[in-house]
Amino acid sequence: MLPSITPRTIIISDAPLAIPLKLVLLGTMSLTSKPPPKIRIEGEHCPGAVVEWYQRSASKDQRHDFDLSLKAKKHLVSLGWTFSYCDKKTRWELRYKSPSGKTYISLRTACKACIEEKKKDSSSSSN
Repeated sequence: MLPSITPRTIIISDAPLAIPLKLVLLGTMSLTSKPPPKIRIEGEHCPGAVVEWYQRSASKDQRHDFDLSLKAKKHLVSLGWTFSYCDKKTRWELRYKSPSGKTYISLRTACKACIEEKKKDSSSSSN
């Protein structure tokens, strides 16, 4: 008879199985016991950084340009965007929220939305 297992129980078994040491996670246990990092980004007008980050981020090897990503984030903040962290059970993931309230899961999708919003605004103002 197996012992009753409640959610959030971790079982480590060294019984002779196909996998000698097995870790089983049950329930909705969060492994992010620490609070998310503080987000301290001051707004700065640099629209070119948003466009450049979006274009360069299509290539996986270009995604690690910290200075450019920071400039893009600063521009988003200057437009009223907010950033927050989402608990993904094993790590914190950054989310980007537009002034209209829509949330994006990556800097690339946030930059794309920002660019499209600017195009929409400029076409409606030219009419």
